[in-house]
Amino acid sequence: MCLDAHAHGMRVDHEIFHSPNEVALTIEQRPTPDAYGRYGLGETMAMWRVQTEGYTEGSNQLIGVVSSNAGFADSPDTEWISGGVNTKRPLAIALGRHGNLFHWGFAASPTYMTEEARLVFVNAIHYIAKFAGQAPIARKQSGILVRSRIEEALAKISESGYAKEVEMHRFYQQRIEQRNAEIRARIAAGDDVTDSERRLAKRPPPKPPGRFTPVKRYLTDDEWQRLDGDEAAIREHFAHMLPFLHPEGRYNLAIDQDLRRFGVGNNDPAFLERAIAALREPEQAKLARTLLTRYTNEKFETAEQWTAWLTDNRERFFFTEAGGFKWLVDTRGAEVVVDTVAEEPPMPTPSNADPLVGDMTVRCLPSGNHCVTVRVAILPGWHGYKSVPEGSAYAPLKLTLELPDGVSTVGEWQSPLGMPSTEDPTITVYEGDLEFTCEIAGTLVPGREIACNMSYQVCDERMCLPPDTTRWTARSPR
Repeated sequence: MCLDAHAHGMRVDHEIFHSPNEVALTIEQRPTPDAYGRYGLGETMAMWRVQTEGYTEGSNQLIGVVSSNAGFADSPDTEWISGGVNTKRPLAIALGRHGNLFHWGFAASPTYMTEEARLVFVNAIHYIAKFAGQAPIARKQSGILVRSRIEEALAKISESGYAKEVEMHRFYQQRIEQRNAEIRARIAAGDDVTDSERRLAKRPPPKPPGRFTPVKRYLTDDEWQRLDGDEAAIREHFAHMLPFLHPEGRYNLAIDQDLRRFGVGNNDPAFLERAIAALREPEQAKLARTLLTRYTNEKFETAEQWTAWLTDNRERFFFTEAGGFKWLVDTRGAEVVVDTVAEEPPMPTPSNADPLVGDMTVRCLPSGNHCVTVRVAILPGWHGYKSVPEGSAYAPLKLTLELPDGVSTVGEWQSPLGMPSTEDPTITVYEGDLEFTCEIAGTLVPGREIACNMSYQVCDERMCLPPDTTRWTARSPR
C-alpha cells in the first residue's frame, strides 16, 4: 500500500482513455519519485493527476495499492495499463486487468478524483464489463517468488550495480537523518509530536547492504562457502540452476532435483513434449509422470490421454511462474481479443549485421482516432540511447512521423522505460524489445500510408556504430 495521486507510463492508446468518454489527459512533468532512483529515469517524469489530493500531500486520503509487476504478464489474459507514483518500482501496476478483474489502485472516491479521472473510471467500468464471466486463467499464488527476482539480485552484485545500491542507501540515510533532526527540533521547541514520530526519531538510519546480500538468500550455507564471494562463480552457478528452480516454502526457490535429472527446464517450450513422450519409456515413465503432475494441473491416467491433451492444445500452452510454476492452457475464445491491428507483419530479427530492427503498425481507437505503434528489437549485448547529456557524442533514439494534411499527433510519444548506463549514470539506454506509441487525430482515409523516421545509434561493449536512420511505412486500417 503506497500508491499516491499521480499515474505515469499510461498506455494512452488503451480503450479506457477513449470510450465511451474521450478523455484528453492533462500531462505534466513532475519530480521522479525518490524510490525510482536506481532506475535512471531522470529528474522528472510525465505524469497524469488522478486524485485532487494524495496521502503525501497533508490530507486524510487513504493510501492506494499497486500490484507487483513481477510475473504479472506471464498470463495471456493480463493487461498492464498504467503505473503510478509509489515507493516500490516504476512498473508496479496502478491500473491493469487480469481476466474479468480490473485493478484500479487509486484509493480516492470519485469526489476526490479529477474530472478526467472520473471519466476514465467510468470508462474502466464499461471496459471490464465486456469480460464478464471470463475468470483469470492463472491466479497469482501467495508466497511465490519468480525467477526475475534472482536476475534483479544478480544485477545488484556487479561493481556498478552495487555502487548504485550504496548511493541509494546513502540518499535514504540523508533523508532519514534530516527527518529525525526536524522531529528533534520540534520536540525541543515544545511542539506536539506523535508517539510514532518519537519512535522514528530514535531509529538509526539503515546501513548499506553487503555487496552479495541480494543473492545470499538464494544460496545454502554450503553453496555460499564454496562460491566464496566470487562474482563470476556466483553468476555461473545461477546460470546452471535457473532452469530447474521451483517454489519451496514461502518466497523461496530451490533446485528441483527430479527436473535436473530429467534435463529440461520447467519453463522450456520442449518440456511438455519431452515429458509426455517419456511416459512411453519404461525407465523414464515414473519420473515423467511426477514432473507432469508437478508442473501442470492435470491428472490423466494414461500416456494416450496426455498425448491427446498435448495435441488438442499445442498452440495454446503458456507457463506461469506467478500462478504456481505451471503449464496452463489459454482458454480464451477469439471474442476476447480487444484490439485489432491492421497489417501487422512478423517482427524482424536483429543480427550482428543489423543489431537494431523494427516495424510499425496503425490501429483504430474506439474514439475514432488512431494509434501508431513502433516496435523495436535490439540484439542482446547491444544497446541504444534513450537520453544523453547535452553535448554528448552519442545519438539518442528519436521518432518523427510523416502525417497527411489534416492529421496531427495528440501529445508526445509514449516511450518505454530505459535503464542507467553501466558506464555513465547520466546516460539512459534501451535494451531488448521496445514498444513506442503515439496517438494521432484527424481525417485518415482507410488504406492511407503513414511513415515514421527513426534516428538512433547502437553500441556494444566493444564499439559503437555510426548514428543511423531508418524509415517505416504502414497503412491505416480499412
